[in-house]
Amino acid sequence: VKVYAKDKARSESEITRSFSTDFTPPQIDSISHSTTEAFLIPTTDVTIRVNASDMAGDDIGELATIQISVDGVQVKVCENSLSCLNTSKYSAGEHRYHSKVTDKAGNEKSSSTNTFKVIEPDVISLQSGWNLISTAYNEFNIVSSTCDTERNLYNYETASKSWRIKKNITDMQGGKGYWTYSDRPCAIIIVGEENQ
Repeated sequence: VKVYAKDKARSESEITRSFSTDFTPPQIDSISHSTTEAFLIPTTDVTIRVNASDMAGDDIGELATIQISVDGVQVKVCENSLSCLNTSKYSAGEHRYHSKVTDKAGNEKSSSTNTFKVIEPDVISLQSGWNLISTAYNEFNIVSSTCDTERNLYNYETASKSWRIKKNITDMQGGKGYWTYSDRPCAIIIVGEENQ
């Protein structure tokens, strides 16, 4: 752009300035969630990470903001950064998250929506003496336990009319009842992977 100026004495001057326009939206290079646990329960920290970049033509542009939203609520805004992360705990259920990135020219890019599921754990409570226990899951993980999980479990099979012995809580099958003995009150917290 050139600007000319002329005064009443007919003196002239000019100045030239260059500028460029940026209509290129930034890029979301990755968006993901992670945790240090094998399964997500309400006490688990979930980290959502977004990495982004901006190319304005042949030049590297500048990002203004990276926004992270979970379940329709903005939970984090990072400014002047190429990455953004948010760590939080979430209630049981399915959660949806996405990101929106804006560069300093006002161009925007939104990610697709991703999901993760938080599972409410079940508690198998044992009292002192004999206990009849069961689970609704064919497969499950033990989150924590104040009981010894290696114990005899007795299940009566009606087809063979005999008692079957399992040696570990994780050997239980969904929908079946098991007798087990405990010398004290205790609890086993499990997360099911497959409903019966």
